[in-house]
Amino acid sequence: MKVKNLASHVLAKLARRIADDWQERWGYRPVLMETFVDPRHHEGSSYKAAGWQYLGMSTGEGLVREGCTYTTSPKMIFVKPLREEFRQVLCSEYLKAGVER
Repeated sequence: MKVKNLASHVLAKLARRIADDWQERWGYRPVLMETFVDPRHHEGSSYKAAGWQYLGMSTGEGLVREGCTYTTSPKMIFVKPLREEFRQVLCSEYLKAGVER
């Protein structure tokens, strides 16, 4: 079987399925997917074709963790909302209560 535009097809299938899978495994439904694309190797065309939003470039600092330092190259940041109201959910008081200040 041949699938035209396979990468964007797979990304769209993933977006439809991931919320149910995470609910089953972790007990909650994600509202947004995020990925990083190295522009030295890829253009992000498949993500763009699958409706992901380009947000900009990372700093290239990598994850910052206490006691660990390393650098990497800057990456393109793409996101895919899984719910229309993802902004309200991510900015809700419910989530703020779980964040250490």
